Amino acid sequence: MNAAFRRLAPALMTIALTTGAMALADEVAQPAERPRQYRPLSIAFPDSPGKRFFASRVLPKLAANGCFSCHTPAPGDVHPAMQYEHLLPYLAMGQSATNNILMLKLANQRSFSPQQPEHVGGQRCATEDAEPCKSIQAWWQVEFRKSR
Repeated sequence: MNAAFRRLAPALMTIALTTGAMALADEVAQPAERPRQYRPLSIAFPDSPGKRFFASRVLPKLAANGCFSCHTPAPGDVHPAMQYEHLLPYLAMGQSATNNILMLKLANQRSFSPQQPEHVGGQRCATEDAEPCKSIQAWWQVEFRKSR
């Protein structure tokens, strides 16, 4: 396990546990016919090279690709927000820059959820070398490249 992942592991586990607890609370509190509402997590990561890279390079590519048309936090919204804190766990779930949940979702190859097997917004990257996938891969390198 590389140093960057070890540094992020406690925060990622907190996100996973918090998200799971919120989902369970939502299932109990809301009737089945009412759509589940998205509630942003209150975890904020400190400033880091990865966070700056995300803000300067990845977020503009996602915006240019039209991702904000679905992924803007609003009452009743069920999509994750396009924020560093929300996307980093998906980037971390995988073995490489091209094999992680965020890349697989954007490429519309497979999903992490059996209830929603594909990206509802369709394939957002024509190839792995097209934007925004190219920037996502570069972000993975910034966050998780092996330190020597």
